[in-house]
Parts: sequence; C-alpha cells; structure tokens
Amino acid sequence: MGIYFHIPFCKKACHYCDFHFSTVLKNRDEMVESLIRELAYRANEWKGQSVKTIYFGGGTPSLLQEKHWNDLANAIHQFLHLSERVEFTVEVNPDDVSEDALSVLKSIGVNRLSVGVQSMDDEVLKWMNRAHSAEQAVSAIRLAQENGWDNINVDFIYGHRQYTSGNTHEDLKQLLTLQPQHVSAYALTVEQKTALDFQVKKKQYTPPAQEAVVEDFFTVHDVLIQAGMDHYELSNYALSGKASQHNSRYWSGDPYLGIGPSAHSFDGIQTRSWNLSNNQSYIRHFLHKEMEGITTAEVLSNRDRANEYWMTGLRTAQGVHLQKFSSDFDQPITIRQWQALRKWEATDHLHIGEHSITCTLKGWMVLDAILVDLFFEE
Repeated sequence: MGIYFHIPFCKKACHYCDFHFSTVLKNRDEMVESLIRELAYRANEWKGQSVKTIYFGGGTPSLLQEKHWNDLANAIHQFLHLSERVEFTVEVNPDDVSEDALSVLKSIGVNRLSVGVQSMDDEVLKWMNRAHSAEQAVSAIRLAQENGWDNINVDFIYGHRQYTSGNTHEDLKQLLTLQPQHVSAYALTVEQKTALDFQVKKKQYTPPAQEAVVEDFFTVHDVLIQAGMDHYELSNYALSGKASQHNSRYWSGDPYLGIGPSAHSFDGIQTRSWNLSNNQSYIRHFLHKEMEGITTAEVLSNRDRANEYWMTGLRTAQGVHLQKFSSDFDQPITIRQWQALRKWEATDHLHIGEHSITCTLKGWMVLDAILVDLFFEE
C-alpha cells in the first residue's frame, strides 16, 4: 500500500491552483497533531498491510518545521508497518530548500524530492504568482544534489499564452541542465474559482488555442525523450528506474491511504473515500476526537471500476490489459466498445495489441473523447 499526507499550507496562492490549501500558517502545529491523530485512528483499517510508498504533497509540505517532521516520522513508524525499501517523497518549493531543511528530511528517511519549479523564466514565474525565482530553483536542486540526493523530480508547466513552442523548448532545455531524474510536465488548465479563471472571465487572459497546446505537448515530449527519459504516463517522464512508485499506484489501482483535509483513499478493491476540505473543521474534529463527518465514502460497482481502469490505464504507456476486464471486473468489452476501439485505431489514436490497448501520442491529446466512447453505460 501507499500513504499520502496532504499538507494544506502555502506562502502564496498560485494563480492556476485549485488544490486545497490555506495561506494562513498559524495552525501548523494543530494540523500536524490532527494528521497524527487521523493516522492513529485509521491505521487499524490497514493492519497487516505493508507500506511501500510515502508521499507528502499539498499545499507545500516544505513549510513544515523540524519538530513537525520528527513527530510525523515517529507516528508513521509507530502506527504503520513499513517495507524494507520505502519510496519516501516530499514536495518542496525551491525557496524553502536549505542545508538544514535537507538534513532534516534525510534524517527521517526521505529519499525522493519533488521540486515545484514550473518554469525557468522569472517573468513566467511572476505571472503564475510563484514564490520563488529561477535562480532559487537552480540553487535548490544543486544544493540537494551536493547533499547526496539522486532521485529528484521537477514539475514543469506548459501550454500557456506566455510561450510559443519555441520558448517552451528553451525553458525545458534550461531545466534539463539541472539533470533531474524525473519530470512531471502539465498543460496549464483554467480551473474554476482560481485567480486565472477570474482573469479569463475579466478578459485579462486568453488561453492559447488547443492546437498551440498540442504543439507544446509534442515539443515537451521530443525534448524529454531526446534527454533519455521514458514517457511512462501522460504527464510523467523518468530516467530508467526512476518512475514515481507512489503515483504509479493511482494508475494501477493499488490501495492507498490518504491523511489530511481533502485527501483521498482507495482500498484497492471497491471502496473509495475522501476527507472534508476545510482546515478548521478537520482540526476541530480530530483535536476534539469527533471522528464522524470527516470522511465520505462510496462503493464502486464493477462498471465503475472498469470505467476507472479505462481512464487510468490509457494514461500509461503500459495501457489497458485485455485480460483484466474478465478477471478483475467480470465485465467483458462490448461490441460497441470494440467498434469504438477500431475507429480510434484507424485514425492512429490507439494501438491495439495482442494483450493490451495503448494510446498513441496523438491519442493522449484527445483521451477524454476516447473515454466517452469506451465507458460502460448505465
């Protein structure tokens, strides 16, 4: 199993972000205590399972202090059974990285960093309302490497109006001079109720045409493949042996436990659950030991699980395994779906092999449309 901790604090609100977070940092102590109490409360549900991956995301986990990290690490060892070799990832922002901070993370067993770089262009970072500069990103990654870190992911955002594909190419090439082992590359999307959404509605920002975003995607793909990385999932590239083990759990349907406000869990069989997205309510419940009302759950039908497998499987280079439908879901592929699969194959959006179905690069760009044709109906 994997375990995810959501740390819902940020110094600033990035204009594009719709994740759950707060820029009010005064409740960090209470939040960490609540995370530990939730872990203690929910650990019995997962008794007997071995934890293979730990992931701290957010928000900005690097805003936690040494005492917080030590308390969380102690709780993890107290309440969970860890595998011998655990992938332990923490998301960090470049402006939080220091020699002392890296030393604390290493002391508790963190062995993978995910650095929120997004761009190497200061004008773009300012437009995104990021809290760091390109120089800070360079310094942070170099410092981590000098201190022995050899499993570093960097986040990169493409597909926005600030860039043509030519500038995307230059920006990404500059990022690659830092020699990361993994790159997560995301097309910028306008999410509801974000600052970027407000700018669009006020006609202060016009998103680029879809054709330009697709061109950017192919530019990103070509640059990273030429750098020796495998394109193992729609938004993720890695050197050999450096794919994210934790995130791969989500795409393969493996079980994971989510701790913290807005965190999601899946038992690996049919039950999915998620926590409420309110820091004050979350803290109040756990500090007052009122466990009811924290989590909402749903039981997935075979049809739901099969549809989720279409959605997650086709995001990966491995694709959808045909045998899985009959063995795991008791849900054979229908005649209608086969007709749709052949249609998309004929237009070079899908590849149908003897044992699996995979998206082409072209297919990844219209995956939502493909899924509309492939989902099992009510």
